[in-house]
Amino acid sequence: MRVLVLTAALMGFAAAAPAPAPSATLFDDIVVVSTSTACATASATPIASTFWVPSDTSHKTCDKKTYKAKFAPSDVKRGDFRDCASLLSAFGPHNGTFTIPALANAAEDYGKGFIPIVKSDSCSLGIRAKNGVMLGDDDVDWIVQKTLQDYSSGFLMAARGSVDCDALDGEKKVKLYWQVYDSEKGD
Repeated sequence: MRVLVLTAALMGFAAAAPAPAPSATLFDDIVVVSTSTACATASATPIASTFWVPSDTSHKTCDKKTYKAKFAPSDVKRGDFRDCASLLSAFGPHNGTFTIPALANAAEDYGKGFIPIVKSDSCSLGIRAKNGVMLGDDDVDWIVQKTLQDYSSGFLMAARGSVDCDALDGEKKVKLYWQVYDSEKGD
């Protein structure tokens, strides 16, 4: 009987205790495409890894005054503008920075080898750089938003361009080439 009374008393204390406060989510549901790919030229043997570093605050690493864009060539598969809007909406609340390695052929305006870093169904943002570069979450939002505004044709869209962003070594700005497209077909 004493055990029953003790159990009832402990249950009473537990019921009277305040409910625990909700805790923050322990994982990030970001739509980042994890990449690890060999460099684009045969002479380069190291593995290039683009990765995301989350942060508590938004980051802007690119100089918007250097932004250039145009419609992507006709052989680039177009993404659905609704998927690009979805990408913008899904990625928007995330803060952080992408670290992007150098690719040997990145200086060519129409070179191959875009690394898709964020994706929503048929819409991807792919990037490449001749030198190591950082790309902030604010820059990703801005590039996708500008593409949505200026380069959708009907329901389909694809654009590419460049912008100067912070170098990995922190010394200067370097050219980052980007492309918004459907990465399922390829670069």
